Amino acid sequence: MADMDFVKIFIIEAQESLEVWEGTSLRYESGANETEDLNTLFRIAHNLKGSALSVGLAALGDALHRIEEILTALKNGSLHRSEAIVTLLLDAQAFLSSWVEHLSSQPEHVPTIRDSFAARIEEVLKKSGIKAAVQTRPKDDDDGISFLVSSDTVSETITETEVAQTIPAKATTTVSTPAVANKTIENTFLRVALPRLDDLLNLIGELVVDQAIMQKHRSSHTTESQQALRTISHMGKTIQEVQSIAMSLRMTPLDASFQKLQRTARTVASQLGKQVEVVLEGGEVELDKVIVDRLSEPLVHMVRNAVDHGTESPDIRKAAGKPEQAVLRIKASQREDQVIIIIEDDGAGLDPEKLVQLGIKRGVVPAGAKLKNEEAYALIFEPGFSTKKEVSAISGRGVGMDVVATAIRDLKGVIDVKSTLGKGTTFTLTLPLSLSIIQGLVVGVDNEKYVIPLTQLVETIDTLKVPFETVRGKGRVLNIRGEVVPFLSIGEILGLPQAKSAKEGRTLGVISSCRGRKMAFSVSSILGQQSVVLKTLSRVCEGVPGIIGGAILGDGEPALVLNLNEISNTWSVKNAAV
Repeated sequence: MADMDFVKIFIIEAQESLEVWEGTSLRYESGANETEDLNTLFRIAHNLKGSALSVGLAALGDALHRIEEILTALKNGSLHRSEAIVTLLLDAQAFLSSWVEHLSSQPEHVPTIRDSFAARIEEVLKKSGIKAAVQTRPKDDDDGISFLVSSDTVSETITETEVAQTIPAKATTTVSTPAVANKTIENTFLRVALPRLDDLLNLIGELVVDQAIMQKHRSSHTTESQQALRTISHMGKTIQEVQSIAMSLRMTPLDASFQKLQRTARTVASQLGKQVEVVLEGGEVELDKVIVDRLSEPLVHMVRNAVDHGTESPDIRKAAGKPEQAVLRIKASQREDQVIIIIEDDGAGLDPEKLVQLGIKRGVVPAGAKLKNEEAYALIFEPGFSTKKEVSAISGRGVGMDVVATAIRDLKGVIDVKSTLGKGTTFTLTLPLSLSIIQGLVVGVDNEKYVIPLTQLVETIDTLKVPFETVRGKGRVLNIRGEVVPFLSIGEILGLPQAKSAKEGRTLGVISSCRGRKMAFSVSSILGQQSVVLKTLSRVCEGVPGIIGGAILGDGEPALVLNLNEISNTWSVKNAAV
């Protein structure tokens, strides 16, 4: 076995190269740049083969050599592009990725490579009249080339969903790896543009100079000199720039995640016999890598749901006067310190009446309840709520969208649904750029200060202009442009000892939207907008509903960061409301 440091470098290189492989294979299917795409795939296979052999991974190099022959046949015309060939290339990516992930989880024990995937390659090469190449592996390794993943060993690197998406039915798969302590090589590396590092180093150099100046003035007791004041001002600007650049180093584009979604949609559509065109926009938009990683699984759930539940089969679409091929749009855009991700299909849409009836049947909605369309759509996020009648490998088990809602909430984001029956459904995710620094509105509640993430706010109101009233059985409400909105006390819901906010007279309010329903929250004062560094609370405060974390405000005072979505849910549960 080669030096472990070289193996780790190979794993990082392979993971990055195989992401490019997946996107290139999907693009190759369209035939728009066939020659260029084949050259890219061949270059990846050839480079990885050389790297694998150089670090002693001979069996993997052998497998890559056979894949190389497929690509060579495509380039010289012995084979031609087809759906089956593209599927084979994508399966090759799944095979290689799985092998690398297993090596990553236990780098000191090379996964065993067995035969089944190779059989498919050999079959393709045989049909194209290409002779099998001489194997370069030792003769005692007579199992051939394949890669099969067992459920007990793959759980730490590949989810059950991903296995179902990437392993074809005709390819049986198993892997045997020694039962040793997990020493996963975490993918904690990021490619950083050199100019960004240069800027950061320059700014740090300026801070060092400023610190030296301040130290000199401090020792001479002249910290209030004009020079000291100018240095303090300059340090403030420099620190802001350092903070901005440091944050940018954690940012990563969404294109790799979008590429995975395109692959997911293609696989699910193929399994269901549907035709779906995936249109991707905004893959260059960047998010904190932590958010991108944690967002991956929820987005996969949503895309699978859109293809399965949202889009119709070709015959049904044709009967409805629609093109047989459905369109699934996945778009990302940045708006100030927020990223908006939209997943939109042109399928059957959501029927609010059926959702309400199903909600009543499941005990989620009180009998006889009248819900607005947005409130009815939000029912799909309730645990165990599924509109699928049949249970399949893809859906119908009552899980998925509630997991999505929870994940988005944990990321300090908001998810909204809009739908038109017969025309399609749109999911809109609003997320912060980073989990470490957020933009928030600082408010006063009684004698305490709190921070509300801007991603959760719709608007602010003044009760002198929009007076509240008390409705029997519903408590205080506001009439905002004809819409009746519950007016809640943050202090009372959180159980503060001095919860006396906005009982009478003038008060201010902030309005949030949670699962299609607007909520207004009374506050004593609005102190302004501010960027805050999110701090983790002690274990005593962890898990308290309605509290995201802590922050230090500009005046040096501590404040809690609120989660209005959780506060809304707490109020809804207490009042048996949907």
